[in-house]
Amino acid sequence: MGLPILTMAGESFASRVAASILTTVGMMELITNNINDYKKIAIELATQPNKLNEIKTRLKFSVEKSSLFDSKKFTKDLENIYYNLFK
Repeated sequence: MGLPILTMAGESFASRVAASILTTVGMMELITNNINDYKKIAIELATQPNKLNEIKTRLKFSVEKSSLFDSKKFTKDLENIYYNLFK
């Protein structure tokens, strides 16, 4: 946990999964739309440790606060769905 993922959004569902997760946790600057931007950001992260550490810190905080990774809330919501289905 905490290792930033750089992604290039594509046309297929599979190529958009990482972009979707990054959007949910508010890390859109790690989503690129072309190979030149991908290379540029990859080089920046590889050569600027302070920038990488800042992104890691923000990512950790964002993931902790995101409902996407809140398994207790997910479980409770799913229980409520099942309860309402069979009520």
